[in-house]
Amino acid sequence: MDLSDCIVNIFLVENRWIICYKRREYLHMKDNFYQKQINQLFRDVTSLGSFIFFFLILILTLALQETGLFFKLLIGLIFIMFASLLIRIIFFKNRPRKQEYNNLIEKLDASSFPSIHTARIIFQSLIFINFFNDKLITYFFILLSILVSYSRVYLKKHDWFDLLGGLILAGVTFWITSFLA
Repeated sequence: MDLSDCIVNIFLVENRWIICYKRREYLHMKDNFYQKQINQLFRDVTSLGSFIFFFLILILTLALQETGLFFKLLIGLIFIMFASLLIRIIFFKNRPRKQEYNNLIEKLDASSFPSIHTARIIFQSLIFINFFNDKLITYFFILLSILVSYSRVYLKKHDWFDLLGGLILAGVTFWITSFLA
């Protein structure tokens, strides 16, 4: 051990004083703690693009008796799911962290193009931006869409090309639902 490693640090962890005499170990422990927190944050953020969250939004729109909004969201969800499944059947692309698969259902889940989370959150954002027509809400939903989309790349579920596919799918879906509902 050379002298650059021998910096003494005293700090409080869970109500106990810890003396750290190796700086590199302390920094590794500190980085590992922050890395876990960031990973958990992005796992939470990515859930805002999930099917369950979308379903809860559908229930909320029904509870608020916003039937027009409900049907736009429902038609959009159905279109996104069918279009993405069709694309994944025709064009298989592995995720950045490759998943093993043994059957068609697992293969569809292992395919990364397009990002369905991105498509759902951007579609929801476009619908709500159009519905509320407010500048502050627009900024909120743009930020939310960016965070959820980036979380997919950060968690190594998708790459930027997959996000672009989800963005285009969301835009097409929004355009179609604006004519149908």
